[in-house]
Amino acid sequence: MEFSVREPSPDLNTIVKQYMIVTSLKDYEKLLFLPNVGNFIIFNQGIESCIYKYDSNEVVSHIPRDFSVSPKGKDVVKLGIDESHIDDTIQFPILVVELLPTGYNRLFSKNAFDLRTKHILLNNCIDDKSISFDALYTIDGLDRKITYIEEQLLKLKRAATPVQNVVLVIEEIIQYIIDTMQKVNVSDILDKFSYSRSSLERDFKKIVGYTPKEFILIKRFCVIFKDLTLNGYDYMKQDHDFFDQSHMNKAFKKFIDISPSKLQGYINDNDIQIYQLNRDYA
Repeated sequence: MEFSVREPSPDLNTIVKQYMIVTSLKDYEKLLFLPNVGNFIIFNQGIESCIYKYDSNEVVSHIPRDFSVSPKGKDVVKLGIDESHIDDTIQFPILVVELLPTGYNRLFSKNAFDLRTKHILLNNCIDDKSISFDALYTIDGLDRKITYIEEQLLKLKRAATPVQNVVLVIEEIIQYIIDTMQKVNVSDILDKFSYSRSSLERDFKKIVGYTPKEFILIKRFCVIFKDLTLNGYDYMKQDHDFFDQSHMNKAFKKFIDISPSKLQGYINDNDIQIYQLNRDYA
């Protein structure tokens, strides 16, 4: 798959991580997505497609042939497309908005934990029915399309419930997790932020869609996965506190049923691409 990414405007940088701009579906089956702690808003013009686990044919979720918000996922996944529905009439680029971990809650004032199993139609997330993205593909030019998307997102932002203090605290916790990735655990968070365990889990699930423990494990796996890809197999054993190869393999199998060494081979042979390793990915 050929794609690029673009940063959001400053007015949206607490909600949107970036825009994914797909210009070709060639070799789409080689592109992997690591577990995403945010969500994707997918502007699908009618392609019959689904998301399925990398290491099996198990379908995680069908992507509606419409505009939708992706589910929260804990697996390494890739795209499946019914190629009988692909023809020369598809309009490129295909546009996708990647939200930050708290972006869905900030944008729609809704419980992010509800997005654990399937895509939700975008219109079903929007309470103010005067806000719509329906005109997107009547607009010519990539810059104008992105501008239109941002205008509608800003309308949603203004219409949303004012950001609560608890959201800001959860975002502080997320930054703390990122800054202390290899050492942090839930007990550390409880001590530092004066949270009870039950309250932290409740707020985290509502605002982010994961428990704190799930979030830490997913982020840690993604860091390790990217380090493996960029720096090689030996680096993994030295820098990520594994006792031995078996310990590292076990940690990997929580997310993808393949050994780190075999995965490295696939990457070196260009059999797979990683969305999060696009050169423009921030």
